[in-house]
Amino acid sequence: MRQAILDTIKSLEAALYAANVQLIEFDMKPENNVYDDLDIASSKIESKLRNLASESCGDSEFGEDVYTQEFIVTGKTYIAILDVEYDRYDKRYYFVDRAKFRIEEI
Repeated sequence: MRQAILDTIKSLEAALYAANVQLIEFDMKPENNVYDDLDIASSKIESKLRNLASESCGDSEFGEDVYTQEFIVTGKTYIAILDVEYDRYDKRYYFVDRAKFRIEEI
């Protein structure tokens, strides 16, 4: 009985992981990030990318050097780019030290 429960948990964890990957892929597609105003898009996406960078930090861990997100404003496709520099304290805990955000039309 115990093994059956463990097998069920393992199966559900695998399904949850797969669903999370699908959600991330969906959220990253430009057609799922459509805005009417470039300033609003810029603000929302910068916040999203900064949060991703910060959430990736922790004890002996840090995120990517660059985060990107394609998006569409009034039919034009853009890419938002966040260049990130990390630092650490107590020789182990990483945090976002600096980040530079920019937008380019594709």
